[in-house]
Amino acid sequence: MLAPLQTEADQITSKLTLERQQYDLMMAGQRRELERMETAKKSMQSTQSKLKEREQELADAKKQLSSSGSGGNKGNLEMALASATRDLAEVKTHEADLTKELNDLRSKLTESKSALQADNSRNRMLNALLEAKRSGTLTGILGRLGDLGAIPSRYDIAISTACGALDHIVTDTMDTAQKAVNFLKQNNLGQTTFIALDKMKKWAEKSLIPFNMPKVSFQVERLYDLIQTVDSNVKPAFYFALRDTLVTENLNAATKVAFGQQQRYRVVTLQGQVIEVSGAMSGGGGRPLSGRIMADIVQLKKLHEANYSCESRHKRLSTDSSKETSDLSALERQLTQGDAELGRLRDTRSRLEEMIVRMTRQRDESERTIKRCENECVRLRVELKALTDEVKQSEERVKSIGPSDIERKKFEKQLEKLEHLTQQKCSIAAKKREELEILKNQLLNFGSDRLATVRTRLDIMEKKIKDVSFFVFFY
Repeated sequence: MLAPLQTEADQITSKLTLERQQYDLMMAGQRRELERMETAKKSMQSTQSKLKEREQELADAKKQLSSSGSGGNKGNLEMALASATRDLAEVKTHEADLTKELNDLRSKLTESKSALQADNSRNRMLNALLEAKRSGTLTGILGRLGDLGAIPSRYDIAISTACGALDHIVTDTMDTAQKAVNFLKQNNLGQTTFIALDKMKKWAEKSLIPFNMPKVSFQVERLYDLIQTVDSNVKPAFYFALRDTLVTENLNAATKVAFGQQQRYRVVTLQGQVIEVSGAMSGGGGRPLSGRIMADIVQLKKLHEANYSCESRHKRLSTDSSKETSDLSALERQLTQGDAELGRLRDTRSRLEEMIVRMTRQRDESERTIKRCENECVRLRVELKALTDEVKQSEERVKSIGPSDIERKKFEKQLEKLEHLTQQKCSIAAKKREELEILKNQLLNFGSDRLATVRTRLDIMEKKIKDVSFFVFFY
């Protein structure tokens, strides 16, 4: 009785399964194309996002490149870098010039200190000798050669450079010179050179010989002829010290005099450059020598009228020493100021170098970023176009593959009906099966006196089952 109902339910289920398989087969191509389209859309969205990020990074890099890189002030980085490079070159040039100037100044200061120290040493020696003369110990001391004559100040540097003997001590005789040497040794006053006038006879005679001046178109003079002395006996000592040394305006003239004649001459310029008879040249570098001979004959006469006393000599030397000390102090101040300026220049140079390194690194990094982003943007745009085309093509293929919307909806509606009917029939069959089992159990459990009643109910139920089977078959 239950078998026809179960058979009918199984037939409906089989039909539903077949219909579903047909539907899945019909929709399979379209589903695959839809999946491809969704994948392409996701890739397109990801590419669009990456492109937007790269474009923003590119804009930021270009903005960074157009920034001056200092204090947030806007400007052109290349122009700022070029300006800093020019400033650095100027600072380096200024630093090099100042360094050379300070080195020259230090050399000049060292020379001045050495000269002052040597002058002080000579002055102590000379003062001691003059004091010995005043006391009667060395009466034959006449004084320092440079203090026994005068020359116009125009020739001061020339004679101070060319005449090394100006610091020699002049004595009346060689015997006095020897006593003076012993005196210096005994008093530990150092050493010096003495010129004894009794040994100057030969040079006195030579000084009287007429001198043939070189024939040139410019002014040339013999230094010996320019010297004035209070005591004529001292004049041969100057010839001994100078011989026929000539003086010219400049080195060009000195060269023409020294080498342009049949006879070689010793020549000195007003700036202190010396050309020896041998052709050797010296002077002209560093601090020029000056002040080693008196420039005023009147002052020289006053000095000798005072008998060249130690007091007058000391007074003049003190004045000269004070001036030299003042000059040294000025040089030291100048050097200190120059060192401070050099320190500031070096600080500025370091700051500019750091700035240039930073801006160069910033520029290079920005340029690398710009190039990378531009290349990546080009690649992403090409990729985005390809993905956009792929999505469009997928949309077209989705429309062309599988049933139309009307057919699909009709098929889906039919499947829905079959599913509903299957559920309904399966539910009825299950319920009837449950009732039948209950009746069978009752039949077995109750006596024969009730068997007829049960059978009657069973017949009624079987009839109902037949009616249901007829309805399913009819459908």
